[in-house]
Amino acid sequence: MRTFLFIISLLYSFCTVAQTQQVICSGQSIPNGWVKLREDYSAGCPPSNKSITIYKLDGLPAGSYANICDEQSYPDGWVKVSQQSCNFCGQSPYNLKPRWQITIRKLEGMAPGTSANICGNQTIPNGWVKLSEQACNFCGLNSPDLTPAKLFTIYKLDGLPAGSYANICDEQLYSSSWVKVSQQSCNFCGQSPYNLKPALQITIRKLDGLAPGTSAYICGNKPIPNGWVKLSEQFCNCCGLNSADLTPAKLFTIYKLDGLPVGSYANICNEQLYPNGWVKVDQRNCNYCGQSPYNLKPVDEITIHKIGAAREATVSNSKIENATKIYPNPVRNTINVPLNELDNNCQFYSITDANGRIVSQAKSLDTLSHDNLAVDVSGLQTGLYLIRIGNAKSIITYKFIVE
Repeated sequence: MRTFLFIISLLYSFCTVAQTQQVICSGQSIPNGWVKLREDYSAGCPPSNKSITIYKLDGLPAGSYANICDEQSYPDGWVKVSQQSCNFCGQSPYNLKPRWQITIRKLEGMAPGTSANICGNQTIPNGWVKLSEQACNFCGLNSPDLTPAKLFTIYKLDGLPAGSYANICDEQLYSSSWVKVSQQSCNFCGQSPYNLKPALQITIRKLDGLAPGTSAYICGNKPIPNGWVKLSEQFCNCCGLNSADLTPAKLFTIYKLDGLPVGSYANICNEQLYPNGWVKVDQRNCNYCGQSPYNLKPVDEITIHKIGAAREATVSNSKIENATKIYPNPVRNTINVPLNELDNNCQFYSITDANGRIVSQAKSLDTLSHDNLAVDVSGLQTGLYLIRIGNAKSIITYKFIVE
């Protein structure tokens, strides 16, 4: 019985090998998904032909290795991890020297967060980044200059969850859903091609997919992602230099506006774009928003309010005789603003001068029992002003003159 089971096992092993390895004669085409393992002379082929042992890569699981003859194509998703001399791969048609045997590995399908070693004289696969490099004696030569190739350790970013961090070598591309949060010196990232100095290590974080209302740090010499705004900035030694003027970069605290519900408020730094559907309702001095590039003065902090798909109607009422809309106009002390277009539900108002500076505002109003909003403007200087009244659904803007 044991002898019978052993024979069955042997036959199964032979059939399995037969499914993944075959022998063909030179001159025959190697099928797609198969690669050449070796060549030699065999009685099964004509005297002038060699027998070629081929191996089926197609269908092997992620992470698999295979030792194959060099100077042949292999499927996408596989990378070269080493090479070694051999006596059974034939002669190269390029230099008439013996071909190398190379070891390849299937990276396609490997889990996010996996690291792998590959030879540095090939392209890093999409969704992977370089973590480090080191000298090695088994990756051959770089094709342009015949310098020894290096061994790269790479890491799979693609598929990692929102909020993940990764320490990678600088001066390489990574997905736009990741941002740089710091940099540090290192001895394992090679040399920069731009200034021939050691490349830095940077820490990046995946912001794509983080919840609305989340705050995060990013280096200030990188663009702020869409849907995010700057809350503050500070000097740091962790973000390097700005590329334009080589001044020290700052660390920004940013905040995700995208996805917040209608009616939300946010305190952000002025002089930046924010999404449609948000309006400015307040402004104040602050010490943490940096300096304006326009007048070199400190940037103010502003409060913005999300009104969603609200309509903002601008009604011209600069003439004295149009007193049915906003009155008195011109005004000295108190101006009355009609609330009928807001169904008497005015939740906030703000007054801005001709330079766009907020000079008066109020929030959390209760006007349901009133037909007009009475606002004291006696403290304002003579000039033209805008008053915005609104709620979560609509904003109305009126012009008036203080005399």
